[in-house]
Amino acid sequence: MNYPEFLDYIKENILDEFENYEEYQDAIVDIVSVTKNNAINLEGITITRKEETVSPTIYINEYYENYLSGRTLSSIMSEIVDKRISDKGKIELEVENIYNYEEVKDKLIIRIVNYEMNVEQLKNCPYILFNDLAITFRWLAHQDEIGVATSLITN
Repeated sequence: MNYPEFLDYIKENILDEFENYEEYQDAIVDIVSVTKNNAINLEGITITRKEETVSPTIYINEYYENYLSGRTLSSIMSEIVDKRISDKGKIELEVENIYNYEEVKDKLIIRIVNYEMNVEQLKNCPYILFNDLAITFRWLAHQDEIGVATSLITN
């Protein structure tokens, strides 16, 4: 199975693995492509329940490498389900007002990135050039003892 077929298989069959979880029966499954810092592109799966406005992204590139190394699809699917179930409710984000500057201004932060390695991503977001670096702006969505969740502010 090639990579696009693998992605399609996961998307089309993952909800079957949630048969014992009623709250996931009407979930929406999407494969998303995410460009991370330094032009690293990853594919992830989001499994969004009806009552959710946001959902964690479970990156699946490494799962394909596991599959190529002999890991079964069944095992991969089970791990994705376990990961999504364990992520459920960990972070409650208030996204209703994210387009309201007054509501988010106290949660704006900067991130400094290498300009050349991020030039494509920078085409879609405001930034300030500083030597060979770009100062980008992010929304601090969540912060706790484990880490932070941020979102790049785009045009």
